[in-house]
Amino acid sequence: MNDPHVVRLTYRIEKAETVDFDKAPPLTVDRGAFRVTLDAYKAKVEMMDHFASAEEARKAIDPFLRAWELEADLRNSSERFRFVYETAEIIDRAPREPGAVLQVAKMGSSVIFGMNAVLHVSRAKWPDPPQDLEVSPDADVLWRRWWLHREEKQERLLSAAYWALTMLEEAPGLAAPERERRVSKKRRGASKMFNIDLDVLNTIGELTSTRGGADESRKAEGLTAPLSRGERQWFDAAFRALVRRVAEHAYHGGPPPKPLTMNDLPKLTP
Repeated sequence: MNDPHVVRLTYRIEKAETVDFDKAPPLTVDRGAFRVTLDAYKAKVEMMDHFASAEEARKAIDPFLRAWELEADLRNSSERFRFVYETAEIIDRAPREPGAVLQVAKMGSSVIFGMNAVLHVSRAKWPDPPQDLEVSPDADVLWRRWWLHREEKQERLLSAAYWALTMLEEAPGLAAPERERRVSKKRRGASKMFNIDLDVLNTIGELTSTRGGADESRKAEGLTAPLSRGERQWFDAAFRALVRRVAEHAYHGGPPPKPLTMNDLPKLTP
């Protein structure tokens, strides 16, 4: 009877053309069941626990790597830090012939990112690994909507921010017969569920309804009030904070221990 065991998985590291990590020293992160080492644009994952197939091993590893990509995006999305699966090294722990080794290889699709900007940055260290983040389905879709606005320019800021607000409000699954009461109850439920101060959610709700000018406003109230530079900076920070907060909620299985307040965001200036 064969006894396959995954020894190591290898991922290649891909990023935008405008950044390099040529001078970054190796970085090793120990997660108990596996150990990840980043070096020379490769991520070598040594398996500490037993996994009988590459698919089984990836189910344990890929969520952590996905959270690492999210962490890197929230810090600097323009660098587009990504892990692309390449190969699995598998041995037979009960071979019919001594020394038998199974080698399974699977190349991931290329995700090389190009940009028109000419500025190039050399990083002296790899992006920090994730802390208390899990890319749940809700966190993933919120991340994608933020990315569509921030990097793909396919969605306007106020529409994306309002969508994020309503997603959080729907998460607790609350309901009430009257519209105004329903919105208030849902927002309070989202505040409690994700440990976000109501002032943050109310500010998002107000600005997405009363700002934007002719090109970006969601409602007629915002036609004559374009977003100021300060408001755009606040929204960018607030949107990132919402993405992180939903991923933190998924990691903790409940409200994150630290509340998200207006003091955690840039000062809102007109």
